[in-house]
Amino acid sequence: MRFGLSCDLLDEVFSSSDYRQSVATGFVMASKKKSILRAGPIDGRSGQVKEGRWSRRAFLAHSALGVAGLGLWGVGGCLPPSGGEKLGDAGEQETVDVRPSIALTKGPYVQLMGLEAVRLRFETQSEEGLEVSLWSGEKQVSTQISKGKIEKIEAAFPANDPSLERRDAPGDYAVHEVRLEGLKAGERYRWRVNRRGGAVEEGAFRAPVAKGQPFRIGWIADTMYPHHQNTAELLLAKEPDLVWHGGDIQYQTNFLDTWAGVFQVFGPLMRRAPMHFCVGNHEYEEMNEFEVFYKRLLGGHGDVGSAPDYHAFSYGGIRFLSLNSEDGLDKDGTVQVKWLKEELMRVEQSADLRYAVVGFHRPYYTFGRSKPPMETRALVHPLLKQYKVPLVMCGHNHSYERFEVEGVVYVVDGCGGAVSYNPDEHLEEFKTKAPEEIPLRKAVERGFGCSLLDFDAQGVLTLTHHEVEGRKEVDRLVIKTS
Repeated sequence: MRFGLSCDLLDEVFSSSDYRQSVATGFVMASKKKSILRAGPIDGRSGQVKEGRWSRRAFLAHSALGVAGLGLWGVGGCLPPSGGEKLGDAGEQETVDVRPSIALTKGPYVQLMGLEAVRLRFETQSEEGLEVSLWSGEKQVSTQISKGKIEKIEAAFPANDPSLERRDAPGDYAVHEVRLEGLKAGERYRWRVNRRGGAVEEGAFRAPVAKGQPFRIGWIADTMYPHHQNTAELLLAKEPDLVWHGGDIQYQTNFLDTWAGVFQVFGPLMRRAPMHFCVGNHEYEEMNEFEVFYKRLLGGHGDVGSAPDYHAFSYGGIRFLSLNSEDGLDKDGTVQVKWLKEELMRVEQSADLRYAVVGFHRPYYTFGRSKPPMETRALVHPLLKQYKVPLVMCGHNHSYERFEVEGVVYVVDGCGGAVSYNPDEHLEEFKTKAPEEIPLRKAVERGFGCSLLDFDAQGVLTLTHHEVEGRKEVDRLVIKTS
């Protein structure tokens, strides 16, 4: 093995932040202060630096001979102490991580896994775990090493421009995950992912608040390059406690749109709040897109009992149900319909939950381009009415509409950045075939934007819709629940 060293005699050679690679010894070395040596042997095959962390005292204890003619101390065939040696007084000593950093191809992102737990995920092209630390104020709560397993991803969608910096390229990828548990209601936490070599990713989130505490949910759906950037920035400025995506996360029909790219656009939002996703029809755009991207990256978030393509979570005494409108909602007795009924019954019987808010992709009431799925509506709407669901959020049609139907408010907000649709495309047809539905629509807008759901301490829900152009509020409704 080739090796090298640094000690206090070399401090004049190495600056506090300089990294040096000794060709003669095969070590990358950094000297931050006199009492620290930080080094790692270079692997002969990969050329990468192996992990090593030696104090000057530990290093000298393992030194055995001098390297003639170099005037340096040296060792032959020795390894750092197992697990590293304590580096003395933290106030006197610092270490510099000289290992090569590991790039993240997606994330990090946080998703709720219960009232007191979240999962933090990110994707790399290595199974090597990274250190993830959790902080509350100035106190470090926990430190874990992520776990990920390499999968060979053969998806190479031809629509992607190979010149794109962020493209969905085939290769070996690992989705890493850590569980952050024991969270206190409403507390703001900070997380940090150490990518090594001095590179870190940092973010924060608010743990689900207790019943009786106000909070804000941000809704965004149908996000397409390039306008999704402006919508995401608008939503970020509104400081949501949680972001809820209504599906059609990206579009393979847009040759500049990629999963890698949309994760980059969502990065600032994901570093501020947990982000949950409904499934849209464009998640099934390619034969294996749902499995390769949605399920692998996002599937399984939410409380126990959730499925890869639909899930539930609680926040501030409200139950949020994310359904898959693409599959399993059109016939009574399907697994998803049974799950929906059980969830609605659970809310009705629970003293800790006020009501449920439901979100899914395809709207049940709309006059826009895509007509409502009448068979599914006939099955699900009576359930929502029966269990007094006050609000249903949808996307799919790229415009904004608000309907009020038998005590249920239905919102269509697919304004996240996809090509704008005419919200009145089928209005004349409905006037002839279903005139009773015309007065049900209370608001309509066309333009890129997002919606906010604000819940006060008594559970009163205020819905607002905001447009990117002019950053103005264009609709508001206060929904008082029983």
